[in-house]
Amino acid sequence: NLVQRLYDPSSDPIKQALNMAAGADYQAQVFLKSSVDLMAMREQFALDPAGFKGAADAYLDGIVEKAPDLFKGDIRAGLAKEAQQVFLGVIDDQHRDIQKRAANSNGALIDKWSDSLGAAIAGGDPKEIAAARSNLDAALTVRERLPGLAWTPEQSAEVHRKAAEDGQRRI
Repeated sequence: NLVQRLYDPSSDPIKQALNMAAGADYQAQVFLKSSVDLMAMREQFALDPAGFKGAADAYLDGIVEKAPDLFKGDIRAGLAKEAQQVFLGVIDDQHRDIQKRAANSNGALIDKWSDSLGAAIAGGDPKEIAAARSNLDAALTVRERLPGLAWTPEQSAEVHRKAAEDGQRRI
């Protein structure tokens, strides 16, 4: 905790320079400590942007409240900007997690419906084959549209081909 010892603003230039140096040191200490604290909060509230935002806002309010009046504006502006950048990182982490979960669940559905199509082909019932193919097509269409996967129609066709081979092997 740096204790501010500011000289009278009307004092000589050397004392005013000391005031500026003390202020710069205080702000640097606050920003450095806050950076570390915000990163710790990011870990604490991983994948929870709303929780991070609430905790960061309360933290910033507490820091600014303790700051000398002379520095409150600069500290709030600087810390708010840094907290916003960390907040965007938390949102990005959450989006990546959602994307991975969607890709994993979709992959599991494709495996399930591909196996069902193979079993339906082996069974020979046209209605069962059509239903399994429809379910597999729906899952593959979703996979082609999922952002970040770059799944192509050719890959979907390959899944269909393998399901048909599986059905023929079962026969």
